[in-house]
Amino acid sequence: MDGFPLWLIWLVAGLVLAVLELVVPGMVLIFFSLGCLLSALAALIYSDALILQVVVFCLSSVASLLILRRTFMGWFQGQVSDVVDDGYENSPEGALAEVSKDFGSDGFGQIKYRGSFWKAVCPLDQNFVIGDKVRIVSWADKSKTSFFVEKF
Repeated sequence: MDGFPLWLIWLVAGLVLAVLELVVPGMVLIFFSLGCLLSALAALIYSDALILQVVVFCLSSVASLLILRRTFMGWFQGQVSDVVDDGYENSPEGALAEVSKDFGSDGFGQIKYRGSFWKAVCPLDQNFVIGDKVRIVSWADKSKTSFFVEKF
C-alpha cells in the first residue's frame, strides 16, 4: 500500500481516541483505542492482511468494552457517599470570628470566619464594629450563608 503504513495509521488512530477519552465522558473511547493499538500490532505482523486487522479491531474493541468497562468505571469514578463533608462542621456553634464590617442598627453586618467573609446577624441590643470578636451562635438560615453572632 502506498503512503503511510497501516500500522502507523492504526497507532495514530489509537492515540487520538485515547486523548479524546480525556475530553469525552462515558469511558468508551479508550476501548476502541485499545482495539486500534492491537490492530497496529497485527498490521506490523501481517502487513497485507487488512481484513485481519479490521477483525482484530472489532473483536478486541467489543471484548475489552464488555469485559473491562465495569472495572475501569469503578477505578475512575470513585466512591459515592450520602455523607456530605464540606470541611465545615454542621454547626460552628461557639467558634470565634472577627467583625469585618460594622453592624448596623438593623442588626446586620459581616464577619471573617475561617478566612472567608460571611453575613452575620446580631441581637438588636448589641452593636459591633470592625475588629470586635464575636461568638457564632448558629447558622442564620438553611442555606448556610450567614450566622447568628453574639458578644464574645
